Amino acid sequence: MLQKLLDFGDDKGYFEIRKIKDLYKSCCKNAETEVIDFDKTKEIISKEEEYPERPKSCDALKIIPEKNILDFIELKGWQEFKRHNEPISDENIEEQINKFNFKDKIKDSYSILKVILDNFHITENELEQFEEVKKNFYIVIDIEDIKTSWLDRIVLAMKMPKIDKKIIILMENEIKGLSAIHTNKPKLLSCKEIDEHYDEIIPRKSSSICVSPSLSLKGELKMAKSQVAVLKTTPKTVLDDYKRLLRSINYQEYLPKDKDTALKINISWGKFYPACSTTPWQLEGIIQTLLEDGYSKDLIHGCQNDTVVVNSREGERNNKHINVIEKYNLRNIHLYENEDWVKYEPKQPFLILDKVYPKGVYIPKRFIGENIIQLPTMKTHVFTTMTGAMKNAFGGLLHRNRHWTHSVIHETLVDLLMISQDIHSGLFAVMDGNVIGSGPGPRCMEILE
Repeated sequence: MLQKLLDFGDDKGYFEIRKIKDLYKSCCKNAETEVIDFDKTKEIISKEEEYPERPKSCDALKIIPEKNILDFIELKGWQEFKRHNEPISDENIEEQINKFNFKDKIKDSYSILKVILDNFHITENELEQFEEVKKNFYIVIDIEDIKTSWLDRIVLAMKMPKIDKKIIILMENEIKGLSAIHTNKPKLLSCKEIDEHYDEIIPRKSSSICVSPSLSLKGELKMAKSQVAVLKTTPKTVLDDYKRLLRSINYQEYLPKDKDTALKINISWGKFYPACSTTPWQLEGIIQTLLEDGYSKDLIHGCQNDTVVVNSREGERNNKHINVIEKYNLRNIHLYENEDWVKYEPKQPFLILDKVYPKGVYIPKRFIGENIIQLPTMKTHVFTTMTGAMKNAFGGLLHRNRHWTHSVIHETLVDLLMISQDIHSGLFAVMDGNVIGSGPGPRCMEILE
């Protein structure tokens, strides 16, 4: 039921995912846990519904379907308060706590969530399931080392500033007085503890498909606003999950529709081997998404490259890439067959490529002005440790003698990123991690699920 709620909120635009540290005026500057920005949700619902008074809301919502958990999270920054209210008395602290109004925040937050559930047209069975969901209310403050054991408290009392001890005591007294109406009894956590708390519930590494855009339509690198979406999937839902995944981060902003789009297929071996090469469901999921979202079939093509050890024609047959390409009647481009390669003139000095190739660095002419979607799989590599989008770009941007760069592979990938940012109209990457390759990849790997 919670997964359906997440999907519905995502599709309707109610739920925007952010790290806690990136929430508006977040006091937890290093918290990496991803949550729903519930203040944004409140703004959207407030415009759709008529409220007598503007509702309050918690800062964030954390939904964990696989654990049947729904958490309301409220952030409270005391460091800023201390800086602006010297000298601080008990009365100052109590007055500030009263302003927090936790009771109304959780009541209104639950009301907002109920509006979403009503719009969701929840069934009686799903309503019963929702009632069984474990609902928590966490209040997170920027005073570190909030300990729960008596021994930890003794140690803490010896080293913590007096004012911080007073804040924690008064906050806990306030929390004890809150009744658990819609959630379990509220709990106080520190900014330091919030990541540890959720990592214990569901480690952040347990994901299976990744998407990471890197350039805007103008060709400007969006380092500060880069997005990564991660989604678990199943064999029955994988094609639809790719669609949901790409749309969750507005991929169309990064790939202009009036440009040719190359689907840069990864073939690490001419034989089929799990995690070694682009998967057929990965390729088909991307093609279906592009076509459904208005990208012209005539401007999409599969893109293959040879290596000194792999025949791409053999590889595309054994890995079923050509079956997918032909199913959708797309062009299939092999970069070493009747394609022009031109000398690239860098806009800024190379780190290493000019030393490896003193006669010049040559790239496929057709790449200039094209969108490109890199289609790697999650696996290790003997030279790069991990291999992904940039190692896949390595296969397309450099000619068959690219193995000359293996001894300086890290500098090479930096140079190739610079080239990619310069020549492509849009850059995007989709990684399939349903099966993971570990060991001396990209071929001799142990398979992990």
